[in-house]
Amino acid sequence: MIFKGINNQSIELNIINYQFPDYIDELYAQFDSNWLIVNIKVLSNFGIWEATEPAFLTRDFQQMINWFDNLSINNEPNTPELIFTEPLFLLFLENSHNDMIKKIRIQFEVEFKLEGYDQVCFIEIHANNEELSRISNELRKELSKFPAR
Repeated sequence: MIFKGINNQSIELNIINYQFPDYIDELYAQFDSNWLIVNIKVLSNFGIWEATEPAFLTRDFQQMINWFDNLSINNEPNTPELIFTEPLFLLFLENSHNDMIKKIRIQFEVEFKLEGYDQVCFIEIHANNEELSRISNELRKELSKFPAR
């Protein structure tokens, strides 16, 4: 799935696999069995890079889908920022959930950050409700390949 940023910036995000594809343990199912390895390809004003890391739990990814779903229908999300269990890919709503065009900052940290870059590294997207709905649907398709176990 692709996030289209301003100034021709973009992020391609794909779930590659579960971190432990053969590991299913009911005691640890909510964690170890549900870590997702994610690949990002970033084209930004900061540079061009790619990274692959276990970045989200399935529930984190679902939380991101719900966040975009809420924004796409002008519902106020539970929080204007999303910081996941592994804080590599952060989302910030920069204006009101009621605005016709939502301004969202996607910030990269640690292993998802441009290697050797010490400053804050991000892409800003400006999206109307239709684009936000497209984003949540594309994220939903990605997650459907790797459901919670």
